[in-house]
Amino acid sequence: ITRPVEGSVIKESQTIEVTAPDVTNSVNFEVSANAGASWKNLAGMTAAVTTDSDNTNGWKQAWKTTLPGFADGTYIIRVTALNETPLPIATARISLILDNTRPVIPEITVNNVKLSSAGKITLFVPTMVLKVKATDALSGVATAGISAKDSLGKVTFTALAAPTDNYVVKQLPLIVGLNTVSIIAEDNAGNKSAAWVESVTYVEAKGSSLINKDGGTVSADDTTRISFNTGSVLTGVNVTITPVANSDLEKPTKAGVTIMGEGKLLQPENLVLHAGADLQIPYT
Repeated sequence: ITRPVEGSVIKESQTIEVTAPDVTNSVNFEVSANAGASWKNLAGMTAAVTTDSDNTNGWKQAWKTTLPGFADGTYIIRVTALNETPLPIATARISLILDNTRPVIPEITVNNVKLSSAGKITLFVPTMVLKVKATDALSGVATAGISAKDSLGKVTFTALAAPTDNYVVKQLPLIVGLNTVSIIAEDNAGNKSAAWVESVTYVEAKGSSLINKDGGTVSADDTTRISFNTGSVLTGVNVTITPVANSDLEKPTKAGVTIMGEGKLLQPENLVLHAGADLQIPYT
């Protein structure tokens, strides 16, 4: 058997090619999914063989593995050469893996937040740390491909990596606005997963300053401002003011109350002040 080879991983339609003695008149093809306990022909029929009696283009037959009766798993291919009598004069066999099932991406983690389904997220930092989990029950995941496009469809990032313990980790630089991130896993048989498409909106901070123990002021471009008194922070900390779209704000629970305009996100989170600070927010 010259094709496929021992230990290979196959999917869909596979041509089995054979070399045989010169006196060969025909070649029988069989497959077994239970270590040779029973055999089928290449059409999935039990107690039958597929026979090639025409050597014009070599001894070969197509095996359509997607036919009923061929489940994923380990198979033995057996070929037998027969003379004119017909009596068997030579035989050969190989073992391989049949895998027609797509790998899956059950989850991703974005900046330490685990997501179990694709959707939309908003980030306030320029880098997206992406951790992809990809699994395949039989042949294993070979690669995970990651790409990102801007709102005009221009590719801004691509990467192809082999997973380690089912995970691939990559850092993606984000552009301001929409970043459409697509992830596709491929197994060792060549099956590809459904694409995980995440819409990531990066909102850039409008005000940013390093504040130390001497105090200081952080101002955004719309007169939003926070002034830290001396001793408010004990060590240097980068303080940012980032706009939050109205649609992303928490909705009021009181009937008849509507939030107008955008919000402001002050970071870092859980900032502890040891002295006073003055916050100025414009309103109408």
